[in-house]
Amino acid sequence: MTALAYRTRVDEAVGGRFQTKLTNTGTESFTVVSTGLDSAGFAPLPQSERSTMFRPGARIDLPTPYGEVRCRSDQPAEPAYAVVDVVRPDGSRQRLRVPMPSDYGVLTRIHEQGCVARQLAEDVTVELSQLATTGDGAQQVVRGVLRLTRGETPAEIAVTEVRGSVLYELAPRAGTTLPQALVPGETTLDIPLEVSPASCEAHIIAETKKPFVFPVFLALDGGEPVFSLIPVSDAQRELLYDSLIVTCGL
Repeated sequence: MTALAYRTRVDEAVGGRFQTKLTNTGTESFTVVSTGLDSAGFAPLPQSERSTMFRPGARIDLPTPYGEVRCRSDQPAEPAYAVVDVVRPDGSRQRLRVPMPSDYGVLTRIHEQGCVARQLAEDVTVELSQLATTGDGAQQVVRGVLRLTRGETPAEIAVTEVRGSVLYELAPRAGTTLPQALVPGETTLDIPLEVSPASCEAHIIAETKKPFVFPVFLALDGGEPVFSLIPVSDAQRELLYDSLIVTCGL
C-alpha cells in the first residue's frame, strides 16, 4: 500500500482536512475500516471510520482530518504517516503505518499556516459587524463590515481574500478592493462587505451543512496568507437566512 497527501480547493474552504490517496499495490483485496494521520506536527485525532473495499490496483481518495497544530521546532509536520486499519479476506484485522509524502509539501504548508494562524489569533481579532439588509424582494442584500482589531503585535496585518460558502456569496462591497492592511500605528480596520445568495436551489439550501463557513486569508508583515474563518453569531446567521428566503422568494 502507498499513501499520498494532497489538498483540494474544497478542503481549503472547509478547513481542517486534506485528502489521503491510498493505492493497493498488493495482489489481494482488503477493506479499509479506519484511517488517520500520524505526524509530530499535529495533535492526534481518533481514527475516521470507513468501510471501503480496495481491490488490487485500486486508488481511492479519502478525506482526512488533522488535529491542532503543534508549533515547537522539534515537531515538524513531515515525515508523516497514514495510519490505516484493514480487514483481510480471512477476517483478520491489521493496523498499517504507511509513509505518506505530500504533493508540494502540503502537510508542511498546512502546519506552517496553522502556526502563523495561531500567532495571528493572538495578534488580531476578526469579526463581522454592522450587518443590515438593504433593498427589497429579489434585490435584497446584506451589508456589513469585516473588522480587524489589533492585539499586541506592531506588525502590518493584511486581509488578502475573503470567500463565501456554498449558500452565500461574500465579497468586498463595490468600490472596495483587496488586499487591505491594518498598518502599524492603527488599531482597527473596517472593510465594507456584501452578502448575497450563491444559490436559490431548494435542495442546496436544505442540504448544505456548513452555510456560514466564510474563509478569510490574513498575511502578517507581507508573509504568505493563511486561512482563518470569519465568526458568525447566531443572530447574524438568522439575519442572513431570513434575507436569503426573501431574496430567493421562498
